[in-house]
Amino acid sequence: MSLFVPEDDNLEVYRPEESIDDRAPEISIPLKEAAHQEPIVSDPIDVLCSLPLKYQHLILADLLRQDGLLLLGKGLGLEVIVSNLLHALSSPLRENKRGLIILLNATEFENEKIRELLVELSWVEKLNKGMKKSGRKFVRIDANYVVGKRSKIYASGGIISVTSRIFIVDLLSNLLNLNLITGIIVLHAEKVTDTSNESFIIDFYRQTNKWGFVKAISDDVEKFIHGFQPLKTKLKDLKLSNTLIWPRFHIEVANSLKMNSKNNLVVEISVSLTKRMKTIQLAILSCIEACINELKRHNPEMSTEYWDISNALNKEFVQVIRATLDPVWHRCSWTTKQVIHDISTLKELLGYLLNYDAIKFYETIKTIFDVNKSTKNSSPWLMLDEAISILSLSRERVFLQTSSEPQSFLLEELPKWQQLTEIFQDIADDRSRGNMNEGPILIMCNERSTCVQLRKYLSQNTNRATPGRKFMMMGLNHYNQVQKALKQLKEGLKQEKVVESTDLEALTVSKTFTRNRAHATSSKRRRTRGNKAIQAVDRLYNRDAFIEQDSDQLNISNLEEDSDPGADFEVTGSRNLILSHSIEPADQIVIEKFDARTNESLLDELNPSHIILYEPNLSFIRRIEVYEAIRKQRAAQTFFMYYKDSVEEETYLNSIKREKEAFTKLIREKATLASHYSTDEDNQFRVTKSQVFNTRIAGGSAFRTPTDESSIIVDVREFRSSLPNLCYRIGLKVVPAMLTIGDYIISPRICVERKSIPDLIGSFNSGRLYQQCEQMFRHYQLPALLIEFQEGKSFSLEPFAELRTRPNQTSQQMTPSTVKFFQQDIQAKLITLLIAYPKLKIFWSSSPTQSAQILISLKATEREPDLEKAIQAGVDANMMNSSGAPEFNDAAIDVLTQIPGVTKVNYHLIITKVKNLKKFVNLSLQEMQDIIGKEAGSVAYNFVNWKFNSTSTNSNGLNV
Repeated sequence: MSLFVPEDDNLEVYRPEESIDDRAPEISIPLKEAAHQEPIVSDPIDVLCSLPLKYQHLILADLLRQDGLLLLGKGLGLEVIVSNLLHALSSPLRENKRGLIILLNATEFENEKIRELLVELSWVEKLNKGMKKSGRKFVRIDANYVVGKRSKIYASGGIISVTSRIFIVDLLSNLLNLNLITGIIVLHAEKVTDTSNESFIIDFYRQTNKWGFVKAISDDVEKFIHGFQPLKTKLKDLKLSNTLIWPRFHIEVANSLKMNSKNNLVVEISVSLTKRMKTIQLAILSCIEACINELKRHNPEMSTEYWDISNALNKEFVQVIRATLDPVWHRCSWTTKQVIHDISTLKELLGYLLNYDAIKFYETIKTIFDVNKSTKNSSPWLMLDEAISILSLSRERVFLQTSSEPQSFLLEELPKWQQLTEIFQDIADDRSRGNMNEGPILIMCNERSTCVQLRKYLSQNTNRATPGRKFMMMGLNHYNQVQKALKQLKEGLKQEKVVESTDLEALTVSKTFTRNRAHATSSKRRRTRGNKAIQAVDRLYNRDAFIEQDSDQLNISNLEEDSDPGADFEVTGSRNLILSHSIEPADQIVIEKFDARTNESLLDELNPSHIILYEPNLSFIRRIEVYEAIRKQRAAQTFFMYYKDSVEEETYLNSIKREKEAFTKLIREKATLASHYSTDEDNQFRVTKSQVFNTRIAGGSAFRTPTDESSIIVDVREFRSSLPNLCYRIGLKVVPAMLTIGDYIISPRICVERKSIPDLIGSFNSGRLYQQCEQMFRHYQLPALLIEFQEGKSFSLEPFAELRTRPNQTSQQMTPSTVKFFQQDIQAKLITLLIAYPKLKIFWSSSPTQSAQILISLKATEREPDLEKAIQAGVDANMMNSSGAPEFNDAAIDVLTQIPGVTKVNYHLIITKVKNLKKFVNLSLQEMQDIIGKEAGSVAYNFVNWKFNSTSTNSNGLNV
């Protein structure tokens, strides 16, 4: 089976239920009309679009005809389709009249790409139709645009790309009329959830505007298959009813990308691993399987069928396991946490084995052993026989030991290097015969480190019998210098006396890691019980003679003098040529990393004659297919390299399998999906005001009723979270504002500062939380701190105590004792905060949903907040009242709290009843006592009315 084209000729293709005829490049747009307006135009508008392939025409026609969710296969030209869709929908409806189209979730690169394509489409339309004006107005709004400027941009219309947070704030602030919005296009629809800002925008938009369109687009279909009826849930979040599914195996896509036999210039190169690499790969896989079995043993009640070695190569394998254990993470043993980290490390080693050279891979393995040697809570997988095999075989790839020679250099090269040299030789032979076009050679890799490695390798003399020998000798020289520096450092540390601290909890390791798994030999001799575990530990901690001999026995006097061990080729920019001076395109070699931001235009800009896929990538392979289908001249020759019977090949095949299964599941769900008709009541959340508001009005009670309009003032920075959306769905009127003090203003008395756990930890470290509490007490009678946990996480501080590590400190360096210390530290700081502010109210919330219930419960008996006072609170400005005296600001409050009798507890009673500091000092004794009490009022009055007398005497009769 061909790996380059994943869909075989015998594969069943997807044929939609309704066949669509061919469309012309010039598409007619039937415009909708508002229910309260006259028809905008009587005839459809003809718009000239630029879509080279037939399936792209069909997708665009479907999107123009109806609102819906487009699910597209990876690499099939998403940016081109979106640009043509925006170009068609933004056609002027009348002369000097353009609609307003909102583009959400577009990245910075996507905005630039769409802008370029729109300019190109507008000029083509101008030249073909003889239009006087060209160009569609495309504006990208970010945080640099002030409110007044954003309002003018919305009023002028056009295509506006804006972040969801800014746009929802503008909608709630009535910065634009919803009936003026022609439609909304949402990119990356897989990120939309029921509590996201995108869903919030569509709900708010649909309540007023019933005629505008909503279209959602995504090319990451694998994220749509999680949960029960995922397609129905996503359509409900987007307020859509139609789904457009276009996988790679769609009949129209398959026909459009089908290459002719004469242009099918794809050469698959299956590279075999060396014997040592195969053994190391099997040993790493065996260690991963042992870790998975250990994880199942410690968590039998949480184990699922997904926890299997067959799924270990999936990219999200560790994330899925962690998500399963997150609700009970505080109850997981330290061994469970360490094993999860070890699985992630072993998966990385599988990639390093195929990408790193032998010296760098051995250095990585040796570093892991050295790090675990210094702690008693080492990784359990290092006790396996396979771990020792990985270390010994990695060393043999660099230093080949024989009986006659104590040490010699093997310096095993990566098998792909030799194949790459032969490919360049074949290209040179073809060009000498004049069979190929004179374009550059493009090499594509997965990682930036691989690009640097190939650049160094290709910079050597490729005419040598062993072209990689010089490159490996340079790496060996660098390795020797590092080992000498480490040896000097170790000798210095040995002179110091290091006392190792013991941990409160030790790793509990099962027999999985203490028995011989791969190299077991049959023996009838009885062994001492526990001897195998003792030997495994001895091999881990007493192998200095095996490891440290590398730096002692190195003899690299035969290194070539022309090698520069310190030379490092810096790879910068998006085009990395191995030669810096100006050369002909045919002599250029471009080494590039797979990147969705640049790969869309990479092929069009370079127009390469040869494409070498050093590593497989599904998305870029599709882009090559689209590129070759568009070109009318002779196609570029493509070399597709992969390691045979390796994790690289298995990972690539699994990515194709998962995408196909995802599309198949969504197609089947779409076929059985019932029609859904939504109403305005469906937008409301499951918690209603009648469940929290007291409806019993007895004795003239001031309780509010569920029918009363309730509003809450929210800081604009809080719209990064889902809590404002939930408050809106409950029925509260959300008023965004730039607040200096607090995040949520419930009433003139209540102010709430919301803190997630990571934010709480950061606020304690910086001391910002103490300043925020002090400011809240200055301006509000009832300040509150809302501590919100993440939904789906355990309701405990223990999992978040690990966030106290330094930025460069990994979770592997954390121990049970340090985690417990950090957890106690957080609790101690909370107690210190309550001691400093005893009247501070703290609310604990397990999720944003519960936070919304807490806020509406606080709102039940309170008056409506004052927006102007909430904005002005905490603003350091010399605000003047009618009498010309300055009102209470932060500086005046600091002076007020220094007066005896005035404390941080009662000063808010003064600032609510007295305009300024001048009026306070002029109060009578009775007035002060009425405000802050008899005793405190007497002390404050005596202080402000005390007069200094130079002739007064003290109790001893001495003059003062």
